[in-house]
Amino acid sequence: MHFSTAMSVVIQGITEFFPVSSSAHLFFFSKFLKEHQISQVDAMALNLVPGLVFALYFYKDILKLFWGFIASFLRFFSLNRRFCAQNFRNEEYFKFFFWSVAPISLVGLLVSGFGISVPTSVELIAINSIVFGILLGWADVKGRQRALLDEASTSNTPDSCEKNRLPDEVRPSRVGKILGLAHVLSYIPGVSRLGICITATRFLGISRYTAIRVSFICGILPLIATGTLGFFRSFWKSGALYDPHLASTLVLHFGVMFPLGFASLHVFMRLAQKHGLWGIAVYRVLLGIGLLAMS
Repeated sequence: MHFSTAMSVVIQGITEFFPVSSSAHLFFFSKFLKEHQISQVDAMALNLVPGLVFALYFYKDILKLFWGFIASFLRFFSLNRRFCAQNFRNEEYFKFFFWSVAPISLVGLLVSGFGISVPTSVELIAINSIVFGILLGWADVKGRQRALLDEASTSNTPDSCEKNRLPDEVRPSRVGKILGLAHVLSYIPGVSRLGICITATRFLGISRYTAIRVSFICGILPLIATGTLGFFRSFWKSGALYDPHLASTLVLHFGVMFPLGFASLHVFMRLAQKHGLWGIAVYRVLLGIGLLAMS
């Protein structure tokens, strides 16, 4: 792997753990890295590894989603109301998660199936970095601190399975639908998947910590699905039981990005919770201005 390609992989891999645009960084550093194209194998790993890092880091939330799915299934068939009542919050969490990833999953299938490509230019990426950076900072400063999901107070009674005690404007399913629509915008270069999810949830008044947490969690399924699909495509294309390039790429990404990803994720969560997101917003604006100056 050439140095320029390795640097491109590291840059795109790290930016996946922050609400900034990986496309903007690749274009910015392309002035210094002459060969910055990422292979299909690298792109597969850059989706799969962060998705697995998110899943392991937020493993408790994954368990909540699993029990929420079971509770939703049982409630649909009017079975075991006690279990449903005991897992009311988990069930609400699952509904939120479903609606937040359904639109982007559908769009992803259409894009992959029909081979649709989104127009990309330095100007477009720069403008989106600036605009959505400002929106991120505004949403974080102006967003109220409403409760959502595990922050809500609910009782474990049979009636709680049917009754939502949260205000209508912050019902998890409603927030999930709005977040799902915003999530689709991440296909536009320069927007940032994590950034647009945090912006949408903060504009809805969800507390900063929860907004950041659920934004990471909502990326797990799309990232792992895309990475797994790329893995099978690469494996099928090679036509061999063992592909040295595929194996070495996976070892490199897992060996480097797993510890680096956990460290980056932990640092970002701590800093964002303590100091807010205005620093990220300013950084995105400066990055966009730098791209415009280079174009």
